Amino acid sequence: MQWDKSREVERDEVYRDLSVERKLELLSYVAVKKFEQEQYVLFEQEELEGYIGEFLGIERRESQGVLRAIASVHGLLIERSHKVWSFSHLTFQEYLVAKWYIQHKELQKLTYYVYEKHWHEVLLLFGNMLPCSDLEKFLKLLQQRINDLIKHNRHLQSLLMWANNKANLILDSQYKPAAIRAFYIHFAKLKFSCIQEFLHPMREVLAYKIDLKFRQDVVNSYENYSIKTAKFIFSRSNELAIDIAFALLFDDDNALFFAIKQMQSIFELELAPQLELELQFLMHILPSKISDWSKEEWNYWLNKMRDCMIKHRNIGQDMNFTKHNKNLFNQSYNATILLVNCLYLSNCSFVIRQEIEEGLLLPVAPIKNHKLNKKAN
Repeated sequence: MQWDKSREVERDEVYRDLSVERKLELLSYVAVKKFEQEQYVLFEQEELEGYIGEFLGIERRESQGVLRAIASVHGLLIERSHKVWSFSHLTFQEYLVAKWYIQHKELQKLTYYVYEKHWHEVLLLFGNMLPCSDLEKFLKLLQQRINDLIKHNRHLQSLLMWANNKANLILDSQYKPAAIRAFYIHFAKLKFSCIQEFLHPMREVLAYKIDLKFRQDVVNSYENYSIKTAKFIFSRSNELAIDIAFALLFDDDNALFFAIKQMQSIFELELAPQLELELQFLMHILPSKISDWSKEEWNYWLNKMRDCMIKHRNIGQDMNFTKHNKNLFNQSYNATILLVNCLYLSNCSFVIRQEIEEGLLLPVAPIKNHKLNKKAN
């Protein structure tokens, strides 16, 4: 009995004799081994002891003592239930994982996790820890990884091409082109069903993250939204104002009578003659009260309005994405949000930030042209 107790003390001392740096390496190793798995939070005790033994090169009986020492000295690892452990807080584990990748300089390996949401905080922490000399390489690797995900998918490339073409029509924009591309992609991604998500200043919207002025203008206009404020706010041109007025009609969260009122005021804007003529006809045939039409009649009218906007505005078409393409695009979209967060939260130079921003949400061909132009300059 006494011998067992003395052996237990010896096993505890294995941990206590480690330097602070070695203890941190051990905890980082354990954190990474678990974080790289699908279930990345809870450890079975035997599994946890195995990682400790692997790192320190000791037997499992000794690793039991090390585990008890870690739990009693720091409280960083805690027993959630019988022989089931975790880090005391996920934030500690994320920090330790980022620290491990910093020490081992595995920039490229880490970028493969850009599509997995639970790795995003690790990637942000990693970007903040990197020295400037490595940060540029890491950010460019992230962007390349995002582009690689969808570069061979013709449906998603068509979406990016469409958004880029729409953005290029807005010649007098005071906002970053990437923010305008994000503006259109946001609506297309949701099939124009949640425009209020964009207009609401507190929503997590990619366009806001890319261009803070864009966000501020939306915040300022949110309470008193109208076609006139839209024209003033959104690049002082008709383009975005017209498209927003159209999108309001198809917003599931928006009252139809409000959307129609906004569409009626669209004639205050400068419209192409044929578009104006067709819109006038569609507005003219509206009933005096919404209840005068059946659901089928309203659907017919909305479909005619959609046909008009597809024809004259190149907006409103159904992308007909498969479930696979939707999932692929959501991965790419969320990864782009991560990349933009890295740009603003890390110590990134203005030149690199601008270069990466200019390449956001572009189809393959414009990306190639962008790189060639950079080399030429």
